[in-house]
Amino acid sequence: MKTNFKIIFFAAALLAVSCKKSFLDNPSETGPTTENYYTTAAQVNGATGLLYNSVWNDWSDK
Repeated sequence: MKTNFKIIFFAAALLAVSCKKSFLDNPSETGPTTENYYTTAAQVNGATGLLYNSVWNDWSDK
């Protein structure tokens, strides 16, 4: 009985302190934001140029 009480106590303590709300509110470092998103057509063309060139031609060896 003492072992079960210890396990339940430590599990409850772990759940109580395991995650704070501020941990979940971090801003994305790699996702698109208003500062790093494409603002001109030239930027979009530069980033997507490879999609329309050699990348799609290498999908088949036949």
